[in-house]
Amino acid sequence: MKKLIIICSLIVTLAGASSCKTVVATRPAGPDVVVVRPPQPGPNHIWIEGEWYASGGRYHQRPGYWVVAKKGHTWAPGQWQKGKKGWYWQKGHWR
Repeated sequence: MKKLIIICSLIVTLAGASSCKTVVATRPAGPDVVVVRPPQPGPNHIWIEGEWYASGGRYHQRPGYWVVAKKGHTWAPGQWQKGKKGWYWQKGHWR
C-alpha cells in the first residue's frame, strides 16, 4: 500500500495541460506495476515493457505488449530524463 501511495504522489501534473506542451513531473514515477506477460504469439515477437504517456496534464502508465521485431533494429526502452523543470518520459523507440 505504501508503494501505491508513493507512486501516486510521485506522478504529478503541471508544466502544461495542452497536448502540444511537454508534461514534466517533479520526480520520476515509482516502480512499474507488476504485469503478467501473456504467451509470446510467435518467434519473431518481442515484448515491449509498459510505458508512460502524458494525457490531461499528468502521466499514465500503458501496459506492455508483444510486437513483431523490426529486422535489423533493436528496441530501446523508454526512460525517465531529468530536464530543467523536472522529469519527463522519453518514449521507447527502434534503433
